[in-house]
Amino acid sequence: MPSINPYMGRGAPVSGDRLVGRGSLLERLVMRVQSEAHCSIVGLPRMGKTSVAREVLLTLDTNSTRLTSGYITLDAIRGPIQAYTRILEEVSLNEIVEQPIVRTSDHDEAYESFLSTLRKRRRSGLKSVIVVDEVDAIVRGDFPDAQLFVSRLREVANDRDRYGITFVFVSRRSLDMIQGAVDCSTLAGLCEVVYVQPFQRDGLDALADRSPTAVIEAGRETLWRITGGHPFLAEVVMCEAVEKGCGQTLDGTAIENA
Repeated sequence: MPSINPYMGRGAPVSGDRLVGRGSLLERLVMRVQSEAHCSIVGLPRMGKTSVAREVLLTLDTNSTRLTSGYITLDAIRGPIQAYTRILEEVSLNEIVEQPIVRTSDHDEAYESFLSTLRKRRRSGLKSVIVVDEVDAIVRGDFPDAQLFVSRLREVANDRDRYGITFVFVSRRSLDMIQGAVDCSTLAGLCEVVYVQPFQRDGLDALADRSPTAVIEAGRETLWRITGGHPFLAEVVMCEAVEKGCGQTLDGTAIENA
């Protein structure tokens, strides 16, 4: 029976053993979030930002009933009111919430309801970590009140004692650039910026080590040369090489022709 190709499903977020080459980055982020400090994850498309952010949530000690975590992505959200609702839904998954947020089309009213619910949770001793992915989406023309939304997130982020939320923002551009596009500058100063870069050679080797067919040194050198350590491109090449491979090893030619 042929081996299952471990590189199938490329492009989707990965976790566990499949998330390689990010050990030190994950350690840094987890330590920061555990200290209740906000952070911003920035990187080019397909660099693995979402995978890293989700792994941070999985790594946190969320077995405690006092800590909850959640994930939202702004590219699937139509505006601030839906964002507030989704945040509360995520951090309150295991709680009985009478009404997460009032049903209203008024931004001010929705925001006050959002704050009120956060304060109630915090008075109960609850704290939360929330990943806000695709922050770039706030510059869309159909995302209303972007400037006000950023300012209000700053209010929540700036008072962890009252609201109990630690944010992890994920974006292709820096928060400074995004905020500049909506003519405000309030959120970036609260966050340490962590850049997700292409793999170093050891990370690329770890990815190659997952192959069911051994990748010899010539194959690894070729993989490094043609991908530059880009994780998505490397997975695409390795997926094709494993599919086509018919020998005992993958050499430079096999990788080149993938």
